[in-house]
Amino acid sequence: MSTDNSSVLNLVMPGESAATLAPWTVPSWQYGEFLNQIFDIWVRRDVDRVYVQMFDVALAAWTAQQPVLCVHSETCGHAFALESNGDLYNCDHFVYPEHLLGNIHQHSIKTLNNSERAIAFGEAKRETLTADCRRCDYRFACHGGCPKHRFASRRPVILRIITCVRAISIFSSTLRRI
Repeated sequence: MSTDNSSVLNLVMPGESAATLAPWTVPSWQYGEFLNQIFDIWVRRDVDRVYVQMFDVALAAWTAQQPVLCVHSETCGHAFALESNGDLYNCDHFVYPEHLLGNIHQHSIKTLNNSERAIAFGEAKRETLTADCRRCDYRFACHGGCPKHRFASRRPVILRIITCVRAISIFSSTLRRI
């Protein structure tokens, strides 16, 4: 085994201040442009033949339908992760001890889902939005995205959602086409 730090996988728990984007991460504006180009092709060629989840969810938001994905919902925490030992977590992105709801061998899924802990987890998605996010004209469509995708920026205190510019780009494109 190598002791060279470049070969060591350094894991960072969510919420830690060291959670940052990798240097090779595609800029969100560039990813947004890519999505817009793909969206244009999809609308012309495939709209009734090929299902693209992100595009269908975006279109649903513009027609005032409730989001079918937790990522685009106002609150979250009901897309459970169930481990083989019966441990139940609010979300497959948060399978960490502090997010354990309980075990289905001891409590029903309904009881765990309705627990104060589960409700607090889901409401935290809405309650931890930045002021910019709260004022955004497109909030109805993404509700801040997945909390797992919120990263500390280089400036302290400011959180950035890596999908934000992506979402605005694709939702703006959608609006122009409806």
